[in-house]
Amino acid sequence: MFWNVENLFDIYPNPDKEDSEYTPQGTKRWTYFKFRQKCNNIAKGIINASNITPASIIALCEVENDSCMEFLTKRTPLKSIGYKYYITSSPDVRGINIAMIYDPLLFSPISIKEYEIPIEGTTTRNILYCAGINLQNDTLDLIFCHLPSRRGGVKSSDKNREAAYLKIRELSDSIFALRRLANIIIMGDMNDTPLSKTQKFALKTEKPSCPIYSDLLYNISFIPNLKHDQSFNYLKDSEISKKIHYTQKGIKGTYRFQGKWEILDQTIASGNLIAPDSKLKIVDAYIFCAPYMLLKESKYPGYRPYSSYYGFKYSGGISDHLPIMIELSD
Repeated sequence: MFWNVENLFDIYPNPDKEDSEYTPQGTKRWTYFKFRQKCNNIAKGIINASNITPASIIALCEVENDSCMEFLTKRTPLKSIGYKYYITSSPDVRGINIAMIYDPLLFSPISIKEYEIPIEGTTTRNILYCAGINLQNDTLDLIFCHLPSRRGGVKSSDKNREAAYLKIRELSDSIFALRRLANIIIMGDMNDTPLSKTQKFALKTEKPSCPIYSDLLYNISFIPNLKHDQSFNYLKDSEISKKIHYTQKGIKGTYRFQGKWEILDQTIASGNLIAPDSKLKIVDAYIFCAPYMLLKESKYPGYRPYSSYYGFKYSGGISDHLPIMIELSD
């Protein structure tokens, strides 16, 4: 599971970061009550997003620090699961990071690293990399990211995302050099669409189509739109149409801006994980959406993700993004 949880900050100011708006005295009037409510709402979303048991691996972005993760994993209903976590220490000016939560009974990390993205004149969130082993002794290479924003316009900020894509590609190539049949999963808020030319040429992603090559990266955010494609029979017969809610209330993405849905949160996987004859493969990929995650728009027709804030007004929702999920099976 990957989820941009929209500014999960504690209430205390960090003198080294620009986080003053998320304090009781700040412009957002961020209080302990609001923080606790947000953590409980996130926990509810995590628990509800899976059919039987909560996800064994969860990545969250826009998380401030350890105190947020301690509260989320130990003082909400998630505490009964026994999750452990890791959070990056990014140079981002606002102090937001990427965190990974995992169930130690189902997934065992063997290496966790973070990589800074070299961007001229500014800073952004570090990339989180984790290599680990599941219950079936399959090695997974997980890359979680929150790419530079589109502030200032998509075209003018493209060079920053290009730098991030190149860093992820470099990391992916090093993994392929170690493991020819690598199980690479890249999940993140790309601040970009699956059709992005920058992503295609810098990260070298492909749109899934047969034949599948094990050493290529495929953006499977396209798969929900390909559920009738005969080349993906094992996905076509899955539960995608029941879970994804693309038609329910007009949901067509993970984020909505000025009435337009976009798939900014994406999953990219190595070919070894989507080839029909692979031992370990992705059998489902979907955007999770529950009724309490949506709010009817006042300015545009339809619904949007129920965010915590709408501008500077506190609305009490969870996040301005919807989470994405993948399911793997041997």
